[in-house]
Amino acid sequence: MSSSPTDASTDGEAALDDLSFADALERLEALVERLDDPDDPPPLEEALDAYEEGTTLARECMKRLNDAELRVERLSIDE
Repeated sequence: MSSSPTDASTDGEAALDDLSFADALERLEALVERLDDPDDPPPLEEALDAYEEGTTLARECMKRLNDAELRVERLSIDE
């Protein structure tokens, strides 16, 4: 039985929630480095998978940064 795209998305989101910000950023940097390697470029399918994972990680990192910024703003207002 194959899993649906929704199931895969949910699994990916759960795995992303388990990553710390630092780990997510480190993974993103590793993907970018792999995609930018001119001496050993990945095969197309691998590159597409890495790009997809990278965009997901980038969105999650931006979301966490925005959330942190909002928390800091709230703390500043409360003072």
